[in-house]
Amino acid sequence: VDCCVERRRLAVRPALLQRLLAQLQRCGTSMAELRAAGLDLPHHASSLTAIEQQAQNWRQEAAQLEAAHECATSQEHHEALSGELDDLLQQYNRLCDEAGSSLPAPAALGVLCDRLGELDQQFERLAGMLPQAEVAAEGQVVRDALAMLCQRFDDAATGDSC
Repeated sequence: VDCCVERRRLAVRPALLQRLLAQLQRCGTSMAELRAAGLDLPHHASSLTAIEQQAQNWRQEAAQLEAAHECATSQEHHEALSGELDDLLQQYNRLCDEAGSSLPAPAALGVLCDRLGELDQQFERLAGMLPQAEVAAEGQVVRDALAMLCQRFDDAATGDSC
C-alpha cells in the first residue's frame, strides 16, 4: 500500500494499484460471506463497511491513475520518477538521522525497499522509451540504493550491525 498511497500518480504503476484493489476486494468478499453465513459481530460489520469504502476510493483512484498515465508524456513520467527517487533518498536519510548510531527499524526499511523495487521496474520501462543517459544513470542509482537498503534491512532484521 505504501507504494501507492500519497505518491505522485505518474510514479505509481496502475497494475500495482489494480493488484492491491483485487486483494482488498477478495478480503471484502470473504468477510461478506462470513456475514451471510451468520457471523454477527459489531466490529466485523464496521470493518466490512470500511473495506467497501476503501475499495470504492481505490477504484476511483485507479481510474484517475489510468487517465493520468495515458495523458502523460515520457518526460513527465521521468520527472515523476525522479521526484520519487529524491523523496525516497531523503526519507532514508531522515530515518538514519532519527536512528542515530542504530539501524532504522526493519519495517521502515522494508517500505523503502518495496518502493525502490517499484521504481526500479518503472525506470527500466522508461529507459526503453527515453534513450537518455540521465534515465540510465538514475536507474543505476535506484538499483544501487535498493541493494544497499536491502542489506540494511537484512542487518536490522537480524540485529547485525553494519
